[in-house]
Amino acid sequence: MKNRYLVPFLMILLSVSVFSQGFQITKPDAVGGNLVTTNQDRASYPAGFAPGEIGVGPGVDFFIHYKLSPKVFLTTGLGISTVMDRMLRYENFKTTLLPSVEAKIGINPAPQNTVSPLLFTGLSLFGFQTTAKTPLGTFTSDRYYDGAVLVGGGLQMAINEQVSLQATGDYRYAFTSEGDPKPQFWTAKAGLSYHLNPQKGQYRDEMEYPLDEKEIASLDDLFLEEQGSGGSEYTSSDEADLAALFAPMEESAAGGLEASGSELDYPGTEEGRFNESVDNLRNTMSARSDRIGDLEARVEANEKALAQMAGRVAGSYTGESLSDDVFKREYQAALDLFYNKQYSQAIESFQALRASNPNHGLASNCQYWIGESYNALKNYRAALEAFDAVLAYHQSYKFDDALIMGGLVNLKLGDVNAARDSFQELVSRYPNSEYASKAMRYLGRL
Repeated sequence: MKNRYLVPFLMILLSVSVFSQGFQITKPDAVGGNLVTTNQDRASYPAGFAPGEIGVGPGVDFFIHYKLSPKVFLTTGLGISTVMDRMLRYENFKTTLLPSVEAKIGINPAPQNTVSPLLFTGLSLFGFQTTAKTPLGTFTSDRYYDGAVLVGGGLQMAINEQVSLQATGDYRYAFTSEGDPKPQFWTAKAGLSYHLNPQKGQYRDEMEYPLDEKEIASLDDLFLEEQGSGGSEYTSSDEADLAALFAPMEESAAGGLEASGSELDYPGTEEGRFNESVDNLRNTMSARSDRIGDLEARVEANEKALAQMAGRVAGSYTGESLSDDVFKREYQAALDLFYNKQYSQAIESFQALRASNPNHGLASNCQYWIGESYNALKNYRAALEAFDAVLAYHQSYKFDDALIMGGLVNLKLGDVNAARDSFQELVSRYPNSEYASKAMRYLGRL
């Protein structure tokens, strides 16, 4: 009888360990159900009771799935199973396992793959009742309760960003049973799971945030965020930077002042010093406007050159779809080009990959990194088009990345309304995204 208390104790111990890691039972990552088949190992039948053929009983269970980390998961389930002496039927006897409660902890070593392996171990607590046919009639036993330790594995295949198929099998040893030998079971399951947080799914890159530290700092400057330990009030130069970002140079009719290049005298009064500051700002903005015009001309020339190169790359594509392994290897090589700041080469590589297999799970990622590369080259129009193209995909694990980057690029182009729309869409559609807090922070400043 002491063994019967061991399973509840181990389950409580597992629960305490999991909850101590910040686990929240009200926030599962997926829910689903399985069809179940259960077979009792022939060696574990009492002498003289082993069936003449392999018997398998049907069952069903429902489960809740939690991610404890990107590769570690916890699954709890509840269901009913049967063990029979024939295939999905019984001739002499059957055992009904009801209720069947289990908790499994396991690892998914490759969560980014479309098809990924699963390994797990856990505990099962079940009630069982046996029905046997004899020459004297049919007899049904009382209900008893036992616990088993289980170990197994399987495969999970992503159908889309929210639905996955899984097939698993496990071995169970009822160590609390008083029988001799103790019952042993083989269980197979197949079913569907529905992911409640699809943006945390596969094909996420190792890069935690799409901007490097310098770019984040420069954007914080644009929002006039306090710098350094003591903080400081922004100056007229900060105002000029912000004006150059959010609004083009405009002719001013107010105040009667013109940036004509002539010398102006300002009286030593507060109004005079203010007028002098305004005039200096206008001169600065005028110079920046000229510089922006020059940069736009250079960007247009570079854009045409890149388009020609992209056309040559697309023209060299033979029409043969790359295998999954080759695609992923080339994808990593293109990412290395990006990280090594070889942005033009990265654009060519990602464009060629996208053309080679437009339906691959990483195709939208390629589109996203094309936008990142254009952004690094300061070709913001092309970057924005690339990020918008990511949002046109039917499904993508880069939706939230593209929204945050689209908003930031719109800020650089001076389109505050479009930036606000991108940040708001990110917060609304992906409130659990790692970028949601950053988007809300920017919304508070617009």
